[in-house]
Amino acid sequence: MPRRPVSLKRPNREQEPLRLSLTLACLLGLTLTLAAPADAQGTYTAGALLGQVESRQLHSHADDTEARTDVVFGAFVDVATPLSWLHIGLEASIARRGGDYQTTTAAGPTAQSARIDYLSFSLMPAVWHDFGPFALYVAAGFARESDVGIGSTAEVAPLFDEPSSNVFALTAAAGLEVSFMRKWSARLEVRELNQVSPAFRAPSGDIRHRSREFVIKVGMRPGA
Repeated sequence: MPRRPVSLKRPNREQEPLRLSLTLACLLGLTLTLAAPADAQGTYTAGALLGQVESRQLHSHADDTEARTDVVFGAFVDVATPLSWLHIGLEASIARRGGDYQTTTAAGPTAQSARIDYLSFSLMPAVWHDFGPFALYVAAGFARESDVGIGSTAEVAPLFDEPSSNVFALTAAAGLEVSFMRKWSARLEVRELNQVSPAFRAPSGDIRHRSREFVIKVGMRPGA
């Protein structure tokens, strides 16, 4: 029997994006409060990001899924602080995560899949080291996520009937930035995200996501 992709019905959670947006606004206010004066450390960087996500689903009482490759895109703000080596980063993104399942039926082994689209807001302090037009940085922080779309093949759909309204995740990243044309910069970044609270409470146990992301960021420094 051919696999049938399905979109699961979601609980009524229209206010979740608003709550997450308010959270981001609070974090942005805190970040700008910590920012250095314009005549001291300089400016902030704002821009867009696009990248690839390699994720898998982690089951508390079953084997983890195979990894799948998806996409992440969004926007970021990076603010300097009075400490030249410390930056505060804020990010809003849409990331698709999920997993691929191998099941056995009377017809033989079959492949199943699940994908979840997350609206994610993250706060990540970073340690920077500048050398000429280049900079190296490492960052660690947390993210608050809410799913905005769930889809799967029919056979595994019951696993995703009870999504959590919000998911808490820990993140870590490392990257290289190059500055050009005075105001512009490009970054190549690799990062890990590990959901530490359950994303779904399935009959077989809790389900979380772990992902590795490879991201390109392009930003501009207003007033630089």
